[in-house]
Amino acid sequence: MNSTDWYWKNIGDALLASSVLQQIKQAVIEQFPDAAHDPDIGVFWRQNSDNGLHCDVNVYFCPKLTKIAGELDAKRCDKPILAGLECLIGGCDELTR
Repeated sequence: MNSTDWYWKNIGDALLASSVLQQIKQAVIEQFPDAAHDPDIGVFWRQNSDNGLHCDVNVYFCPKLTKIAGELDAKRCDKPILAGLECLIGGCDELTR
């Protein structure tokens, strides 16, 4: 795994995603207690719609979170365009620059 690899995971229906997002946030805090202020850590998410009634949620993990991403079977991806993503945890402002 490359230290610049980002990861993504579709966590399913947006109506049910809040508990999964909280579990991800807790996992990051357990591994990195200062994650909320670390400029090298960021977990982002976005709701996606297929133009129908159904929305699902994709979560993106920065390279420093390779272990957590792997535990969740997240897939490697290029760095996402961060504009328009919501920050779940981390020094997200620094990563969006």
